[in-house]
Amino acid sequence: MTAPHEAYASLFAFGWRHNVKTDGTQSFLSPDDLAGVVHHYAATRAHEPAWRIWGGHPSEPQWQARFTTGTPTALAAMRARHES
Repeated sequence: MTAPHEAYASLFAFGWRHNVKTDGTQSFLSPDDLAGVVHHYAATRAHEPAWRIWGGHPSEPQWQARFTTGTPTALAAMRARHES
């Protein structure tokens, strides 16, 4: 098992900005604003989307991936690291 914070630790190393909200979400945005990650850290059901990762302009991404809480964190981390 990979702890959720390990999924985005590498994003900090590459200068991604981080924002945490009290509604149970946190977001990360690449230095060039062309990739992002949203993590719903308060999600508790396996079918709820916990991660959303995208590339391209946020309003019209070229691609995006969504992962539920049932997805191993290492898989979401691999996708997020690929973009950093």
